Amino acid sequence: MQTVSSPPQDQLKTLQIIVGVLISALVVSMIIAVVRFPFFKGEVPDGNPVFLSYIALAVSLIAILVIRPLLLASMQRAQPPENQGDQTDSANRLFTVIFQRTLVEQAILKGMGHFNLAAYLSERQIWSLLVTTAIILLMVFRFPKRDRTERWLERQMPD
Repeated sequence: MQTVSSPPQDQLKTLQIIVGVLISALVVSMIIAVVRFPFFKGEVPDGNPVFLSYIALAVSLIAILVIRPLLLASMQRAQPPENQGDQTDSANRLFTVIFQRTLVEQAILKGMGHFNLAAYLSERQIWSLLVTTAIILLMVFRFPKRDRTERWLERQMPD
């Protein structure tokens, strides 16, 4: 396996800033939801049945377990054919792929987190907050770090 130069510093920092903003926006929204509507009260507004929470959970599971992997795999397959350029061009092209994949993945997760927060605000089900917390943790664990990015680039580089 070839050794790959590290990803472009500015582009990696940009990706980290964008992902950090997506995560922090979801965390702030969750804090506002909990402060505005504390979960320990346990009442469902107007005695409505819990319906939106189940839909949010189902859509989140489908998006995380099915749609996200399929979308990321199709993005991987859609990358342009290898040019006869040098290794730096190839690494930059691959970094563009990981940049796009990371943004799409994090945006899907953020959307599912906000959907579960909307369900919590509507129905006050604590497990909607737990699903949102799990999504936030997944976003944090998938944060683009330099070493993880370099390992991915090395795995993708042709021998």
